[in-house]
Parts: sequence; C-alpha cells; structure tokens
Amino acid sequence: MTRKFFLIPMFAFLFAGLISCNNDDDNSTPSASVNDFIWKAMNYWYYWQTDVPN
Repeated sequence: MTRKFFLIPMFAFLFAGLISCNNDDDNSTPSASVNDFIWKAMNYWYYWQTDVPN
C-alpha cells in the first residue's frame, strides 16, 4: 500500500517532467507592431516618462 502511494506521485512527476522538455526556439524577436504597442502603453501609463530620454 505504501509503495503504491510512492509510485503514483513519482510517475506523475516523471510524466510532467518529460512533457515539459521540448525544443521550441524561444529566441524569436517580437514584431515591430508588438514593440510599438508596448512603447505606447508604457508612455501612456508611466507618469515619469517625460524625465526619461527616448
């Protein structure tokens, strides 16, 4: 009975660990429209933006 309670979580963590391993390329650069959206949002919401150079 104790072994069963040990094996179930062990296999669950092993399965989750194997699924999370992938070879996706996360080094992509965001598009210009995304950068522009973020720039406009930051300039709108940050009150100290006038003190920061462009």
